[in-house]
Amino acid sequence: MKRILLTLSLATFFLIGSLTPAFSQAQPQPQKDTVNIDTDATPTTYYDIEDEDFSSPVGEKGSGAVIGIIAGAVVVAGAVVYFLLRKKK
Repeated sequence: MKRILLTLSLATFFLIGSLTPAFSQAQPQPQKDTVNIDTDATPTTYYDIEDEDFSSPVGEKGSGAVIGIIAGAVVVAGAVVYFLLRKKK
């Protein structure tokens, strides 16, 4: 029983450790304009071709919600396995 519990806790530890790089990436910041130093540089021309392939639904969940659901499922599955495999007195 201890071996199963240690294996599940190690797997959970590795899962959490592997998710850390996904959240640690910095978001790109806008570049400063070289002419007007006090304003942020923004593109002035947009092309319709670039926007045809990119469509983002408004109500779509981010990856953080999916990762949270998966982590919760792992915890629940671990608890179920623990209670099913423990010795009855």
